[in-house]
Amino acid sequence: MKNSSDGFLNDQKPANFVTCEHWLCCEEYHIVISCLLIIGCQIVGMLVSAVLKYEKIKHCSGGTTFFLLALVNLLTSQTFYPRQLMVSCLVCIWALRLAVYLMIRAYSVEASHKISVAFAVDADPRQPPNTVLHRVVFWMVQIVWISVVSLPVILIDCQPFHPMPQGSSKSGPLTDTDIGGLTLWIVGFLCEFFADLQKYKFKQDSNNDDRFCTKDLWTWSRHPNYFGEIIQWWGIFTIYTETIREPWMWIGIISPLFITCLLLFLQVPALEQHSDVRFASIEEYQDYKHSTSPIIPMPPELYVGIPDFLKKLLLFELPFYDHIPDDAKPKEPQKTLPRSSRRDMDMPF
Repeated sequence: MKNSSDGFLNDQKPANFVTCEHWLCCEEYHIVISCLLIIGCQIVGMLVSAVLKYEKIKHCSGGTTFFLLALVNLLTSQTFYPRQLMVSCLVCIWALRLAVYLMIRAYSVEASHKISVAFAVDADPRQPPNTVLHRVVFWMVQIVWISVVSLPVILIDCQPFHPMPQGSSKSGPLTDTDIGGLTLWIVGFLCEFFADLQKYKFKQDSNNDDRFCTKDLWTWSRHPNYFGEIIQWWGIFTIYTETIREPWMWIGIISPLFITCLLLFLQVPALEQHSDVRFASIEEYQDYKHSTSPIIPMPPELYVGIPDFLKKLLLFELPFYDHIPDDAKPKEPQKTLPRSSRRDMDMPF
């Protein structure tokens, strides 16, 4: 007799068939756990920050939440397919590095020169707000950030049963798309790791207090760490696409789009304005900004030869990144020889 709930005969359901009720239950189960974990971690962080006056917890709370979220979702899924294991491990590695790095920086860098957590919401990083409203807004923004960016990880663990072609294994080997996404992630991770390390070492030298970093990866990009961050999440999304079986599951693309827009349209403009205000009168800084790609690393000699409209269209040299007064810029920038091309390159890899 035909089953009215799924349209299949009871003895003719395929082995890998999952009812809508089963799918919905699994999805809601993981989403509820994820939401409770994200909100709970932020409430604990806010209480510790407010009650114990331990502001440094803001620097590690984001990375710690990502780490716990990936780990708990993997364990509660009760399946350990290669794709799940890989994505969970990648997120855990990224989150652990982020939390450790930001805590080390918080303890070693003077408070007046640091930016709160990975993606600040403070208007002026040198003057963190102390009002209750600003504290609440900070933690609310962090909830949104973690929830949106971690979406592919959550959805992958929502799928303990993936409909696969006849004769294939659900726990089979990774595909070329998985390997491509993993490669993207590795490139992004190395870029962000070494960029942060180089900037950290530069800042630790007291002789560089009034200087801007132009060494190593920072010779090829003004924000190589953000390039690495963006590439990592596009890599994870690439892996996630292998689990897409329904049109609605493309909602996972919100994750890399969100992190890309957050950095390109919020974080980078704030840092560019801060640097322009500090160093606009320095000729070497003007030359560095003119000859160095804002995001995508490339040799300065190549970047200066690219037409301006292509820089804006393809390389994210957006108009609101420029806060240097026109009268302070070189008169003929197209003929300026980039000093950055003469800097020593001491690449760590």
